[in-house]
Amino acid sequence: MKRIFALMLALLTVLSLVACSSDDEEGEDGGFDMSVTTNELVYRPAENPNQDAFYYEYINGNEISIVGYSGTHVLHAVTVPDMIDERKVTDIAADAFKSVTSISAVTLPDSIVTIGDMAFYGCTEMTAINMPASLVSLGEAAFAGCIRLGSAKMPETLTSIGYAAFYNCKSLTEASLSAAIKELPNQLFMNCERLKTVTWSAEGLEIGNFAFLGCAQLESVNIPATLTKIGNYAFSGCAKLTVASIPAGVQSIGVSAFNACTTLQEIPFATTEGWYVARNLDAIDLVWKNVNVEDAAANVANLTDTYNAFYWKRIVSE
Repeated sequence: MKRIFALMLALLTVLSLVACSSDDEEGEDGGFDMSVTTNELVYRPAENPNQDAFYYEYINGNEISIVGYSGTHVLHAVTVPDMIDERKVTDIAADAFKSVTSISAVTLPDSIVTIGDMAFYGCTEMTAINMPASLVSLGEAAFAGCIRLGSAKMPETLTSIGYAAFYNCKSLTEASLSAAIKELPNQLFMNCERLKTVTWSAEGLEIGNFAFLGCAQLESVNIPATLTKIGNYAFSGCAKLTVASIPAGVQSIGVSAFNACTTLQEIPFATTEGWYVARNLDAIDLVWKNVNVEDAAANVANLTDTYNAFYWKRIVSE
């Protein structure tokens, strides 16, 4: 028995020596490539004092999407390239520049078609960005939290804008919206406390919930005559708003739409018949009270106080 055990031990020793010899022939890494590889594509401008690096991907066969960015921590302006690898840069992807605090301004090329969700979210030092004439779509919260952004002029090509796109842009003073925008999404300019004027020349249909909530300096909004709906808390806290005209096409006004609009003097209704307030917006059988809206001054008290917490709806006669 001892002899058999000794033979087995000897055999194992020989096998281990052969394995070690084989490892020596293959090299220290046993013949395996231990280097780290990546498929990440990076573009760096020729003149690049701020070490700007644009990470990108190929999309739609022959286009480029900027998916990330890095650069020096020194505050500086950034110019996004219009071409990379002989392909047009057409897209700023979601989160591409999210929370980059070293950017003072951004210049986008005329080739940009889409800006993704939260693309520039939290760029707290960015004071300016152009929106090129090629832009078609602006994502959700694209510029939310850009607290030093001063203005937002949207091109006429823009047809889609995501909710909260400019949420909490505390330095924003003016905004002009594309005529192609039919609906202002929820929270679009919420907490833009320095916003004074908004130009919207579209045949708009709806102002979303909280769209202008907390815009304490807002003095005027040209509400399109085609508007049909004003959402919940849409203008709540707009303390500088003095007049809010309700177009003839409006059929519903959300709860607390004009809450805390402390300097409102008139709310004229273009259509005065068929208005009532209710606990439930969609259930006509829950009508609480018919409301006379012929007096523009009295409408202020009704909308900001007496019936502030109710839905307003108009019965449309066929």
